[in-house]
Amino acid sequence: MLDDRRDALTLSEVEEPEGHRRLRDMLTREHGEAPNDFDDNVLRAIPLMSNGPMHPITDLWYVEPQYREPRELRIQISQFAQALARWAGFNLPGDSYNPVQPTYEEGLGYTLEPLSEAQAQSQRAQRVWQLLAGLLGEEELNPAYPMELSVLGALISGTDDDERLPDEVLVRLFRLIRLIRLLKDALAEEDAS
Repeated sequence: MLDDRRDALTLSEVEEPEGHRRLRDMLTREHGEAPNDFDDNVLRAIPLMSNGPMHPITDLWYVEPQYREPRELRIQISQFAQALARWAGFNLPGDSYNPVQPTYEEGLGYTLEPLSEAQAQSQRAQRVWQLLAGLLGEEELNPAYPMELSVLGALISGTDDDERLPDEVLVRLFRLIRLIRLLKDALAEEDAS
């Protein structure tokens, strides 16, 4: 189990000279923290508790084997996309119109319909809609909504608390991106066979 998890979390081996590692560890201890050792931390997770009907995030990168099949990835992707939409003020429980629609049998887990006129009044909703469209690889984003790259910058690192993703939503965005990449890889493997 430990070796499988370590392998899944290793993109490429790092050959760090022993002297460099000792210096890094010493400096870390001088700052009052324990040195970070990859092998020791492989089984640790990034704990995150956040209200909402979502698969809990216990690790940004590692995806458990039971969730790596295309249908399972689509279900998770759909949940994360809908959570981002809810944060932005659309796809709320009780809404009669939901622009983010789940798709479990094909595609990337969700499709997008245009925001309603009322939903489109929110710049936050427009930015998140454009982000979700971009993650789908939509050829044409909505030209009525902000389109410049700064949309992503405002959501990730902006200074306006109303527009910037809170940490619990930002972590979900990173997880969403990881799951989309895994699904695209799985679909490419299916097509190749």
